[in-house]
Amino acid sequence: MFKTTTSSLLTSLVDKVLRPIQLEMKTEWNKDGLITQPGMIMQMDMRADNYEENGNHFMTNTNVYFIFTGNTSVFFYTDWEEDDLVYRFEDIPLEDFKNTSNHDSCWRVNSPISNLYFEMCDEINRQRKEKELEEIAPINIETSADFKFGSVSPWKMATVTHKTSPDNDYHRVLVGIEILND
Repeated sequence: MFKTTTSSLLTSLVDKVLRPIQLEMKTEWNKDGLITQPGMIMQMDMRADNYEENGNHFMTNTNVYFIFTGNTSVFFYTDWEEDDLVYRFEDIPLEDFKNTSNHDSCWRVNSPISNLYFEMCDEINRQRKEKELEEIAPINIETSADFKFGSVSPWKMATVTHKTSPDNDYHRVLVGIEILND
């Protein structure tokens, strides 16, 4: 089966959807250190599965949210370590988003998706161990990353306001988000 990598899909979407909007809407650098820019919010369902011939099925999944803004700051949230999956962007406190990159080439290479992939594969192997089965290599675990194409768009356009983190000059913290389409 043909496969598309998540990072290449995200790159294409950001380049084709967000970039034209950034040319129309200017970045605002406020005197109080706030930066307001057009942004794009995406939600994906990440899943790892392992089916055994004897009927054993091992599975884990998580919802992942990305906020892309500027050229390009990336904010990332996953409910991986939460007790319940978070299905609505509006239910996530802004301070729970982690700023993972602030440079155009960095976010394309150093994606938090890679770490999440290995954590999810480790969880499959933990489940296998509980059944006294051998660990398997991540390449032998079926994984998928799907957009949520329900009654709403899998991405939303927004105006994103952020500022420099008080703890680290390279990182940003979200201050506000105004959804432009729902």
